[in-house]
Amino acid sequence: MVNGKVAFQSSSISGVSNNLYIDGNMKGPYGGPSRDIQIRNRTHTISFEPPPREILIDGKLCRLKFDGPTPVVIIDGKAHGIR
Repeated sequence: MVNGKVAFQSSSISGVSNNLYIDGNMKGPYGGPSRDIQIRNRTHTISFEPPPREILIDGKLCRLKFDGPTPVVIIDGKAHGIR
């Protein structure tokens, strides 16, 4: 929101190119690190980090990450896909 008003009218993600569109304008690829984009001549920082979720594996809570094509957990510093 900007001054109590919605900063954009619509957003979408192309299933073919995986690009992020806001108000019909391509803003770059969906995902990756946080970055600044322009919406209606104002700079906004967008972030794609989803809220963390945890699952129990062998009695330990492991953070489940959904920021890639396959959900993963990090165990001993290595990513493991969860299906």
